Amino acid sequence: MIFGFLNTQIVRAKRCFGYVFPVAAVLLVSSCSDYPDGLETVAEYQQRLTYAQDLPPLEVELAYPKRMPVARELNSDIERLSLSLIDAWRLDECPAGALIAERNSALGRLTDGVLRYYNDLKMLEALRLCAADVTENSTWQVRLTAAINAKQEQLPQLRQQAIATDDALRHSLSPAATPLASADDARLAPTLAAFEVVLTVFEYRKTGDQLPSFEQLESALENLQNSSYLPGYWRSLHDKQHYLAALAPLLTGVSERAGCLSKGTPERAKILRNIFTKFFASELQPQLAGFVSQGYQLTPLLERLQAQSTHPEVTQYLNYLAELPMQLTTTTRAHAQQWQEFFRDCDFVPGA
Repeated sequence: MIFGFLNTQIVRAKRCFGYVFPVAAVLLVSSCSDYPDGLETVAEYQQRLTYAQDLPPLEVELAYPKRMPVARELNSDIERLSLSLIDAWRLDECPAGALIAERNSALGRLTDGVLRYYNDLKMLEALRLCAADVTENSTWQVRLTAAINAKQEQLPQLRQQAIATDDALRHSLSPAATPLASADDARLAPTLAAFEVVLTVFEYRKTGDQLPSFEQLESALENLQNSSYLPGYWRSLHDKQHYLAALAPLLTGVSERAGCLSKGTPERAKILRNIFTKFFASELQPQLAGFVSQGYQLTPLLERLQAQSTHPEVTQYLNYLAELPMQLTTTTRAHAQQWQEFFRDCDFVPGA
């Protein structure tokens, strides 16, 4: 069960079980359980390690994961560009006219985030088409060219605002309240495709670059907004890494507690070997590897998004997410090394 979400979570995993001696296998004789959601595997592993060594209960405190900077603190005032009424009428006769009418509609005024930035890009394209049909060096062309240049100069600011404030993007980059039990490639795949569509919009720089259709972008954002997978994924990387790191004391001095530093192979050492084989090597380690593997697919996307961001707080947060898989890898490797020392001290052969 998880308590307290302000600064830390205190995870108390409780399970009623026992061992029957003198057999080598660990036997579960009671089904009473109360494990934290998404952390069942590592919590049961913790309890078995604790019980087998006759250690006092271990209370694990998980710091709350970092959150994306608050949107209102990242919002910036961007000057709104406008044309005279007469110039706006002239644009009615070219591709920009329909876009201007759409932007000024009730629905258009509500459009924000990535969709608004996308509309800005399409508007710029349309204005350039309009300028190409205007008499060269006319006063109208001069005014239109000035409007195009002003809009072009605003694009970096507009892009930053879209990255920082888009609801769907923020949802997909924010950790959920609870972690996932296991990695799921089938659930990740649509999110990866959606992210690719959004990145195509942010990476657009000049006319001729490929832009998705409005329908493709809208569908991608809906996927990011409605999917709970990525939020659960970030939470999983954070919680599982911190939980596993907190278990290091259970393996510090384990060889001595198991009796392996004296002659013979005590029964407790065999019990611990079985816990490693069944609960760490066969269950927990593959689960953690699944999350790390997905990180190899997500990290390049985060780096591409980071390359489009100039806001220091957003950049730092994206870097934090990109580092989570490596942190989990480092902690898992350190935990496995503690087991290697135990196997060496107890003269056990891995896999035997």
